[in-house]
Amino acid sequence: MREERETCGVPSGIRLMNLLRERLTEIMDRERANRNSIHLYCTGPYWVAFERSAYQLHRAFPDSETTPLRLFAYPFP
Repeated sequence: MREERETCGVPSGIRLMNLLRERLTEIMDRERANRNSIHLYCTGPYWVAFERSAYQLHRAFPDSETTPLRLFAYPFP
């Protein structure tokens, strides 16, 4: 609850950057092993998915808004 109060006034872009800074390795490890799940992460009013989760989400909801991001720590492919 305390964490929720501390982040409720933080813009979603800042929350996304914090998520990437604090949990990127964990997220990428989870996605590397992901075969059929969609992992979503809350950044305030938005939810984000990465890698295979994002692909599965796009396949399930092709009309949803998609914004590709490039993470320099994990270049494609």
